[in-house]
Amino acid sequence: MIRPIALLTDFGYRDPFAGIMKGVILARAPRATLVDLSHGIAPGDIPAAALALRQSVPYFPKRTIFTVVVDPGVGSKRRVVWGRSRKHDFLAPDNGVLTWLQDDDRITQWREVTNTLLFLAKVSSTFHGRDILAPVAASLANGLPPAKLGPKISNPERLAWPEPIRVRNGLKGVILSCDHFGNVVTNIPVNLARPQEHIFHRRRDLGPLRSHYAAVPPGRALALAGSAGLIEISTRDGNYAAKTRARRGETVYVRTPR
Repeated sequence: MIRPIALLTDFGYRDPFAGIMKGVILARAPRATLVDLSHGIAPGDIPAAALALRQSVPYFPKRTIFTVVVDPGVGSKRRVVWGRSRKHDFLAPDNGVLTWLQDDDRITQWREVTNTLLFLAKVSSTFHGRDILAPVAASLANGLPPAKLGPKISNPERLAWPEPIRVRNGLKGVILSCDHFGNVVTNIPVNLARPQEHIFHRRRDLGPLRSHYAAVPPGRALALAGSAGLIEISTRDGNYAAKTRARRGETVYVRTPR
């Protein structure tokens, strides 16, 4: 069986880069199933790509090959790496993008991809997605043993997950990202918020954690139990991120109101 390949990039949807990658893959693995996880990651935004993987990987069939091209270090001495978890394979530049996976999906085996025989004949210094990652993904989909990719490594670059912090009067977290709808995603797991506690952003009391948008009137901000198991801040029928200009790294609190 040809394994599915899921593509996650910052190429956007205007230029042909994502399509070119698909062309390279299909030229070498014509029966491959290709899934566009997203090509809308902001350019070079490694944390956003890492979060997208964390949210998405649990819902894919076993042995999916996740191929990530969010690569501000392309052409430098940074490595290209392969990783394997209990269920899946991963290909990406070695910049930490693969290290926010949840416990059940965390990578336990790593290799540096060094076998140039798998690459395209000419390798550009600015398009490793086309010339390295795409043909290697195709080879894996066709059944190539990972041992042929290159040597094992034990020191991949890691991106630290920002754990929420217990403070005297509750829990302190941060904003991780803002999605297409303007929902603000935090690093605080839903199950850490107690029923009597409220969520606060910029000293604004957003009330207790809600389970759905319709729990508040249109236009009102609320804290929501997001689909990824993390607390989100939203505006019903509105765009919270645009209205407040919320930014990654801003503080969010969970605490009992005074």
